[in-house]
Amino acid sequence: MQVRLEKIILFSADVLRLVRFYQDYLGLRILSEPDENWTILDAGGTTLAFHKIGAAYQQDSDRDQPTPSNVKIVFETNQNLDAFRQLLIDNNIDVDVIRQFAGVNYRSFDGRDPEGNVFQVIQPFTD
Repeated sequence: MQVRLEKIILFSADVLRLVRFYQDYLGLRILSEPDENWTILDAGGTTLAFHKIGAAYQQDSDRDQPTPSNVKIVFETNQNLDAFRQLLIDNNIDVDVIRQFAGVNYRSFDGRDPEGNVFQVIQPFTD
């Protein structure tokens, strides 16, 4: 059997807040009517959906740190990575330094969305 990644679903305390973040800063297009319980975005080749997390699983609102996750969502851009990172910094988005690792053909930085989900933006080198 061969499968295709159709959708990534992130559980969220505030669906509309995450929709605004991914739409405003990463340019993802909304595919379904924005809703506080469920919204789907076009992530270029797959979709990214946000699903309201059940009350039993929501974090204590006094807690500073997000629930740890072993997932990183990676986006690719052909635009200026330095300028894009600076735009995020200017808008108080938590991002790391730009890195380049041996053996890969891109530069990248990691960041965290408003709920602490880790994302990475890569910029491939061009010939």
